[in-house]
Amino acid sequence: MSEKVVELNNGGLSALVYNGQLVSLVHDKDKAEYFYGGGKPANSRTKRDNWGKNYSEFVAFPVFGPVNDFRVLVRGGEFPMDQHGIARLIPFEVEKQVRDGVSLVQRFNGGSMLENPRYHLSRGEPKYLKWPFSYSIKKEVCLRNDGKVAVDFTLENRTSDSMPFMFGWHPGFRIWGDAEDCIVGTGNAAYGLDDIVRAPKGVVKFEGTDFLIYGNKKTSRAVNVATHGFGNFVVCCKGEHTGMLFIEPVTDLPASHHNYFLPLGQFSSVRGNETRNFGVTLELLG
Repeated sequence: MSEKVVELNNGGLSALVYNGQLVSLVHDKDKAEYFYGGGKPANSRTKRDNWGKNYSEFVAFPVFGPVNDFRVLVRGGEFPMDQHGIARLIPFEVEKQVRDGVSLVQRFNGGSMLENPRYHLSRGEPKYLKWPFSYSIKKEVCLRNDGKVAVDFTLENRTSDSMPFMFGWHPGFRIWGDAEDCIVGTGNAAYGLDDIVRAPKGVVKFEGTDFLIYGNKKTSRAVNVATHGFGNFVVCCKGEHTGMLFIEPVTDLPASHHNYFLPLGQFSSVRGNETRNFGVTLELLG
């Protein structure tokens, strides 16, 4: 994993990428920070960046959310798996960098065992995680000329068998102002930040939508999140004190009662030696 800070500039925006994560997204006009900075280098985090998690974003794959019995059933076998899968444990390496963008890649050899940082014997989490398919994920971050941010993903199945999966991006946005002034929603449904915090486990699901907006009524600061290839969102906030709101595009909404990945037809899949593409466009307003 490269620990070099990658600086991006274009379209009136500035961004930082560190350890394969987008850790900062700033509107140059007013120097407003839109991303939660938990993934920044320790010596550059503000007090607010340390309120919540120690990451800013990650890719969730091949599962999103909790895993029933900490196992997945696939390819005729049973494999140990934990919440949000294995991609968050594997480094993204810088493949190419230019002034306004960076391309990162992660590769995994099927059948390899990965230590599970969530391992806890008394709670049942497995000590090691395993996935039988070889794959790669390319993540490309681009600050466009029109002032929008494109984050694109290419998932490649590097085996000959069809691979079922759930794919999600788990970015954290900064909470602006008081929770009572923050709104998250689509054209059909909207929630105050307090509503999300009070929801079970601080989670609200938006099914069958490619667009979501998060904003503050008093400051008029907002971010439009448009996606392709995902189709759903999960929004999570454990409390205003954490300083972060997760807005997570996902292909398949999590359900704790499922035995992933049976029956196969209920999940996304990619054929052997083929690719699937997903994308997120962020428009910063205010």
